[in-house]
Order: sequence, then structure tokens, then C-alpha cells
Amino acid sequence: MFMGMHPRLFLWGLAIWAGATLALRAGGQHVLHPADPRGTIVLFAVSFPVTAWTVRRLCRRLRLPRDQWLAGAVS
Repeated sequence: MFMGMHPRLFLWGLAIWAGATLALRAGGQHVLHPADPRGTIVLFAVSFPVTAWTVRRLCRRLRLPRDQWLAGAVS
């Protein structure tokens, strides 16, 4: 795996990315309207804290040392 990346976090991130991509492909037309940016703004406002919470939870679950959490978030 890439230098500095935690392989299990990378695989979790890949799975989450694939799931979110499928969800947006399936239901994005109901959320993202070009004429009305509110859906996009809400999506960003909700996804940022959820992503931060998920990374923190995964780092704890995988017993990654705190000084490596930032690298974990990147992977």
C-alpha cells in the first residue's frame, strides 16, 4: 500500500466512497438541482461533520494512535 496509508482505513474509505457514489447516482437528481443550490449546500454541510465523525470512529475502532489520525483521514 502507499507509504503512510493504513490499509484497512483505505479499504473502508474506498467502500464508503463507492456507497456514496452509488447513492448520489441513484438519488442525486432529487437532491442536486442546478437552478437551486440549496441541496448542494445542505449536502456539503451535512457530509463534512459526518465524514469527520466517521474517520474518528474508524481510527478508534482500528486502534490507530492519535498522532496518526490525520494520516488516517487522508487514507
